[in-house]
Amino acid sequence: MNVSTGSDPGDTLRVAELFELFPRLPELAPLLGLLVSGSRPDAGRRWTGSGELGTVGGRIVEAPALSRSARGIGEVEAGRAEGLWAGVARVVSALSRGDGGEAVTALLEQGGAEEEAGRTREAEAWYLAAFRAARDRDGARAPRALRLAARVARTLGRLEEAAQRYESAWRDAEDLGTEEDQVIAAIGRGNVAVDRGRWAEAREWYGRALARIGESGEPRRQRWQLFQNLAIVARRSGELDDARRLLERAQREGEELADADAEVEVGNGWGKLRLAEGDPRGAELHFREALGKATTPLSRVTIGVNLGESLLAQGKALEAGEAAREAEAHAIAGGVTGKLPETYRLLAGVARARGEGEAFVFLEEALDLIRDGGLPPFEEALTREAYGELRIAEGERARGMAELDAALRIFRQVGTDDEAGRLVARVWAIGPAPGDRGEGSATGVEEER
Repeated sequence: MNVSTGSDPGDTLRVAELFELFPRLPELAPLLGLLVSGSRPDAGRRWTGSGELGTVGGRIVEAPALSRSARGIGEVEAGRAEGLWAGVARVVSALSRGDGGEAVTALLEQGGAEEEAGRTREAEAWYLAAFRAARDRDGARAPRALRLAARVARTLGRLEEAAQRYESAWRDAEDLGTEEDQVIAAIGRGNVAVDRGRWAEAREWYGRALARIGESGEPRRQRWQLFQNLAIVARRSGELDDARRLLERAQREGEELADADAEVEVGNGWGKLRLAEGDPRGAELHFREALGKATTPLSRVTIGVNLGESLLAQGKALEAGEAAREAEAHAIAGGVTGKLPETYRLLAGVARARGEGEAFVFLEEALDLIRDGGLPPFEEALTREAYGELRIAEGERARGMAELDAALRIFRQVGTDDEAGRLVARVWAIGPAPGDRGEGSATGVEEER
């Protein structure tokens, strides 16, 4: 297969063809990040009126630079392997001395290093090992090790497992009387409930955390975060007045602390509330202000996509596309490739609004990234839902309904009640096609009657 492109066939390669060429081996997992971060737009492909047409797969990389980077990754991986075995030796040495605390520390630090490097499954294994060691030798740190393993399970989309681990960590911390572990475990458990659209459950767990630190008193970072989280729950539950009051409390708490993160997150929360209130222009202003204060690639991408959604809701498709492209650039430069499917769903919406035929390209690329990057199933469900909606809009009803069916199965599999219920309602709103007797509904919603 010829994977070359550009004026000098020997110098440039297209990312998508490299994705297809290399085998799906765990050892090559860093290749995705390497190809994305080292790529550039293909100047020969333009999207009329909105800049470059294309996705990560359409970008190109310089072959010599890629070769050098690959060798560099080999050196990094060799160093990681050396650190891995040094960590093992440290654990063994600690155990031989009867120093259980040092063994737990080494296991936790190894897990942290793996998580920081984006190796979430490896991090999970180390955190669970730390939990087992702490449970037997250093019980005070067992809740921390377990909630770290819960966080990884949530990242991987295993929400039931994450919920169980957070609850166990909460109970253990409660028995030990360690407030910090109780608060963090309760917040994590509430976050899982939000992921699943279980609002009453989320309120309960956030309430437990808030009860531990108190609703007033000396300003605390966790307090504004909890008010912000409760505002999300209220907004998603349709309780917009309550959401507003909670955001005001989060904002006051953050201002008392002069917490820059609060300015960004609460500002983004105000934008989401304005969108829910049907005020996309007001939302745009909040998102722009929050984006101007954002300092991390993750926050820039998240808020940038929200800004694009608010612009699209106003019919400003060209500006929405520009916001999405800027978010894409932050995702690539900052190494947060897990956010790229979200940006491509927005770009698909932009293409659809502008009557461009490339909407499918963005969604197909998003699905490829989800597969190649091992992203959570929830991302696949959202993308398949968007793909199904687009197919139906284009008159391909059977294929569209099949995609909606796939999305619904995933939502139910991961336990996201809110998303599953919303999609069921959407399918019923679409209704049967003319002449369709309803047998074998593509979404299997008969059980919902």
